[in-house]
Amino acid sequence: MAGCTCTTGMSARWRHLCAVPRIWATSSQLLSSSTCSRLIEACRPAIMKEAASAAYLEFGVDYRSIPISACGPRACAAFEESRVKEHVATTTGLACCADAHIMVARGALVSSFSAGGVMNLHHDRHKNDIRVATFMVYLSDVSGGGGETFFPVANTPADDALAATLRDEYARGQRLIARGSEAARECEVRLHQWRGRGDGDAGPGVGIRPAAGHAIVFDVAGDGGSDGSWHAPCLLREPGDEKWTLTFFQSPTQIWSSILTDG
Repeated sequence: MAGCTCTTGMSARWRHLCAVPRIWATSSQLLSSSTCSRLIEACRPAIMKEAASAAYLEFGVDYRSIPISACGPRACAAFEESRVKEHVATTTGLACCADAHIMVARGALVSSFSAGGVMNLHHDRHKNDIRVATFMVYLSDVSGGGGETFFPVANTPADDALAATLRDEYARGQRLIARGSEAARECEVRLHQWRGRGDGDAGPGVGIRPAAGHAIVFDVAGDGGSDGSWHAPCLLREPGDEKWTLTFFQSPTQIWSSILTDG
């Protein structure tokens, strides 16, 4: 499985980033740029009515997230027309869950003092302990850089110190580690190292750069999930840039499609 790319039959090709836990990213668009733009503009009125998260505003980030079902008829129609649910079900082997677990999010940098680092470190089982996989589609390009999704302990040895810390945090029931903590600072060190090396070069951590229509899918349960599934949404670098995502939190029992396996 390592190093291969796979085709969904719906135009996207996938590249394998990590074996344990399984992390895959598209190497071609899953949704067209025009489809992404339609989704953004259909969702924008509803999401801009949502209050920005106070926790993120403290360090200059305007972050808002709501279920796609709360975005109104125009957004729901654009969502259905995109056929993205079919892509998700085909790729993961899981039927799409209730709309409450399909979230659209918009992030923007409103102050440059914190540009380029991480917003936090978190694990996607923090709200629903039957989640087994996350599938996220980037709906926008980010012209000024930043906005990556970074997995700081992917492809690290079993005795990696940060991996041990994250396993311990997970065992204690912790699912969110704030920006500025020792673990988040180590994550930022690895993020900057990853940014400075080529995608094919070995090193701790893997990341995915946002690009409209591209997607990632990863385990949040099973082997390696208690440490390797922790990830950091990275801050944008330029005030005024936006990052839009559409995320599916998949459950119940995980049966990954042969799209992402050798079978």
